[in-house]
Amino acid sequence: GAAPARDRDREREKLRSGGAGAGEAKAPASERDKDKGDKPKTTQAAPQSSQRNGHNDKRPAAAAGKVTKGLSEEALTQVAQAKFEAQEARLQDIARGSVQLLRDMPKLSGPEFARKASDVQKFLLKYELQYTRAWEYQESRRQTEIQDLAAEAEKYRQEAAKEKETTREMREILEMERRKRKRYEAYEETARKVNETRTRAESEALIAATKEDIERLKRQRVEYEAMMQERTERTRGLRQQVAELAQALQRERDLVAGVLSAGGLAAAAAENGGSGDAGETAEVLA
Repeated sequence: GAAPARDRDREREKLRSGGAGAGEAKAPASERDKDKGDKPKTTQAAPQSSQRNGHNDKRPAAAAGKVTKGLSEEALTQVAQAKFEAQEARLQDIARGSVQLLRDMPKLSGPEFARKASDVQKFLLKYELQYTRAWEYQESRRQTEIQDLAAEAEKYRQEAAKEKETTREMREILEMERRKRKRYEAYEETARKVNETRTRAESEALIAATKEDIERLKRQRVEYEAMMQERTERTRGLRQQVAELAQALQRERDLVAGVLSAGGLAAAAAENGGSGDAGETAEVLA
């Protein structure tokens, strides 16, 4: 009824919380299948059954490694149901043996009663052994997980140390590459300036052109000096001619003044001598 359903739900929650419950359920199921045909009718059958169960309980540990954590809801339900049925079968064996013992107790002799009681104790031990093995398996599983996590943590620590060392090396490489880039940029700037300067051929051509200009300017200077010398001489000659002309003009002025003074005398003579002399004087004045 409600109690088995609650037990199944409880088992399902245990299985969902970890993969260990799956191995626990498989072990009782295998024991139950082994024990279906071997109900303890004699004292010899019970130890044999316990030996088979002890042998079969080694298989869930090997099979548990194959159980994945991501079980579906249906798989969890089936495992919980199998575990519950295995526990219920153990309890049924205990209840059946106890009822038979209580029912037949007045009829049993001392050895038979001891045998029946021993069978019930064996059923109880099997029931407890089931939980004990499950607990041992869970503990071994936890220890394995702890060891795996410790190994994984150590691996992560080593990877972190390696990454730290790699980061330091990469920073050194980055700094070295930055310095190299600055050096290359300086080289490129120097190369650009060198490329902007004239080549040797261009410089030689420019020097040759400059020399030609200097020679041309020298020739022009010589020509200019000769021209200036010639002009100076011509100016000097012109000055002499001007001085001579000024002297000539001065002489002409003196002559004209003399002529004019002579003209005054001629006028006076005309008054005295007649018109013929006046005509000659006019020609002279002209």
